[in-house]
Amino acid sequence: MKPILILCVLLLFFNCKGQEKKVFETSSVPSDTIQKIQAYTYTHDKQIHYGVGISCFASFELYIDDVLVAKEETAGNISKGIELNEWVLKNGTHQFKVRYLPQTGKEFVEPYLLTETRVTIDHWNYVENSILRPHSGAEDYESIFFEVPVPTEKVPFWEFSGEFEVENLPFELTGWT
Repeated sequence: MKPILILCVLLLFFNCKGQEKKVFETSSVPSDTIQKIQAYTYTHDKQIHYGVGISCFASFELYIDDVLVAKEETAGNISKGIELNEWVLKNGTHQFKVRYLPQTGKEFVEPYLLTETRVTIDHWNYVENSILRPHSGAEDYESIFFEVPVPTEKVPFWEFSGEFEVENLPFELTGWT
């Protein structure tokens, strides 16, 4: 048995070989034919952004033009910001609806949980950060605050809706219209 094992090991050593090294030849290219990288030129400086901010003590669902955009379930406090640009298809008036749901493990929405609930629609122009503009950031920031009315008794859910205006979007999408 031992001689067969030695024979197998010897055959392995003699039949296995490493990879061959390949030599690549580089051709010298005249320096005048090499293209230099040009700085990117922006076609527009500003990006328009819309967002919604929700702060509450209840779980919620957010709808923009009857499309579910966000859903958050909690047993405590929520403070959430959601960007709306991917959900807003074109300029004009858009509707939002926030459906407040009971906290996780509860059956009803307690009225006292909605006493300091607020919905904020934000609009801002954002200058893209670049090498040429290292200190860029938000400009022309505008917020619209909506106070949520409070129910008088426990309810299985509570809805609040409103409208907001979208202007100066650089696109118009057909999407699900």
